[in-house]
Amino acid sequence: MDPELKAPARLLSTGTAPNIAAEVAYDLVRRTTSPAPALVRLGQYIATSRVLARRAHVAQQQALLQQQRQRQTHSAVDAAAHAVAGGIGAALSLASLAGSRSSRGLDSVGPEDARVLDAVLRACGDAAGNGHSALAALALAGGLAVALRRELGADADAHALVVHAYAVVAQLAQRAVHVHAAAGQGQGQRELGGGGVLGVLGECAPTAACLAALAGDERVVDALGAALFEGHTAGDEDVAMARGAELLGQVVQSPALRFAQAERLVMHVHGAAVEALVKAEQRGAPCGGALARAVQHVSECVLRRYYVDRSTEPPQRLAAAWCLMVDALACVHAATLRVFGRAGGDAFRRAVTLAVAYVIDHMLADQCVRQLFALQPCLRFAPGLANPAAVSGPRLATVLFYLDLLEHLAQHVEEAHTLVRLVLPLAARYADVVPGDAVDRDMFESAHAVVLAALEPPVAEERGVAGRRAQVAVEVAPWYAAMVLRQHEARALSVDLLLIAFTAAVRALAAVADEEVAQGARYVWDCVAQLLELIPVDQEGVAPEGSRVRREVEYARRRELLRVLAEMPAAVPVELLPRLLPEIRRRVVAGDGETRRAAVAALQDVVLVRADVARKPALAAWVMQLRLDCIGKL
Repeated sequence: MDPELKAPARLLSTGTAPNIAAEVAYDLVRRTTSPAPALVRLGQYIATSRVLARRAHVAQQQALLQQQRQRQTHSAVDAAAHAVAGGIGAALSLASLAGSRSSRGLDSVGPEDARVLDAVLRACGDAAGNGHSALAALALAGGLAVALRRELGADADAHALVVHAYAVVAQLAQRAVHVHAAAGQGQGQRELGGGGVLGVLGECAPTAACLAALAGDERVVDALGAALFEGHTAGDEDVAMARGAELLGQVVQSPALRFAQAERLVMHVHGAAVEALVKAEQRGAPCGGALARAVQHVSECVLRRYYVDRSTEPPQRLAAAWCLMVDALACVHAATLRVFGRAGGDAFRRAVTLAVAYVIDHMLADQCVRQLFALQPCLRFAPGLANPAAVSGPRLATVLFYLDLLEHLAQHVEEAHTLVRLVLPLAARYADVVPGDAVDRDMFESAHAVVLAALEPPVAEERGVAGRRAQVAVEVAPWYAAMVLRQHEARALSVDLLLIAFTAAVRALAAVADEEVAQGARYVWDCVAQLLELIPVDQEGVAPEGSRVRREVEYARRRELLRVLAEMPAAVPVELLPRLLPEIRRRVVAGDGETRRAAVAALQDVVLVRADVARKPALAAWVMQLRLDCIGKL
């Protein structure tokens, strides 16, 4: 313990005169130079010492009564007299003193202790004049409050002394915030942040009534949010930052908080995240894990409070705040990846899940995606950003976050313009490359996932978005089919990913053809023709004089492409089957024995599992005949 605090601690923990205790507490608060955490511990020591002394006194009285009762029961006459005259009274005395933690805490805090502690709390309120004394008074009162609440047990919140203690804490917190907020930046923000008012409140475990009092003061919420996020530095302790974020999350959950206050808090969160990202780019100072956790926790609390159930707030304001929170999560994503890995922490996953669910449930994907692209410049397709290497460092983690987010939202975007002009150029920037130093494998796969999600049919079909599907498929699918074939040739894409990607592109165009959109079938055949060109009908591509290793490599490559081609009978429009099936047969029959067996097995599996009812009988007969022809060649 700080030597300055030893004498006050002894007087306040053992004294019996309320007026003397008040004078000591008043003088301590006004004159102390000890930091706030030391005063919090002093308050806890005072309350805990008095409670323990009271319990020891109760235990001693109980032991004395028990001894007296045993002496009285030595003789039968005394025992009878004791049972008649004193038994009930002794039992009542024992019951009144038994138990170290009664339901109302009357045994843990005696009347004398209650008067002294009440005097100390009142002295704290009177002594909170300037900024330093206000913080000191808050720390001392907060230590008393949290210790009393802990010692008195489950029903402590109903105890009059605890109620009074937290009322004093709320008043002192408001006073300290007003004093330090008036001081402006620098020292004022440090006294409000994780090591000051916010940290003290975080240690005090405020009650619901105390949180409501804080949430009802607009200036308090704004100042504490600014102090925690805008005053954050890389050297701040993780514990203080976490406590401050936890307290702000509790304030957000209070019914007394208005949405306008939550908006201001979200602005502070977003400002701190953007500043951390800019510093990481310019100075090479990585964003701290404490700030990332705080951003995720506060964002989760705001999303849970206002975005789960139907809100009466204006939708435009809700969408704007949603975009700020999502962009804040994106800006600290580099720290999230460094601390938690690709999956992120629990708070991160909960916040993202709530954010995505809100947009999907309220059908706001178009509006929110457009606002996000306007908010984050690295997402927009510009000549200087066409090269993926132009965006590097921590900003790549931000782009990766948005690619993962757009994968969930792309299918719910109803306007083709939003997809074709905003979402897909971003995905193409990182999908149409060979993974390497500029773009890692995660970026590459996430970009492909966005394109595949955009090619899926829109969820809201009943809202008349067939035109959107047609425009996206016609503009994107031919390019995507050619790109994935080219990447497979360069060994940047595995055969499994090629199978998924190429089939998705063909199915998207086939859906356009089924809806009788002009030249839809021609687009499908153009894509399939590119695949057919890569599989020669004869064996000219494998020279007989070539080495055995080269021939095996070519045969393996042919089997991979035939596996993709085997999916086409179930994917293309029915009117293209008479043109497609002979081409498939020629290429299957021209292969070696192992290639023919693998191709026929793949075709049979596709017909049985993925072909629709209309084409299944004809395809089944065709595959059976192909199997017989291939058996004759084995």
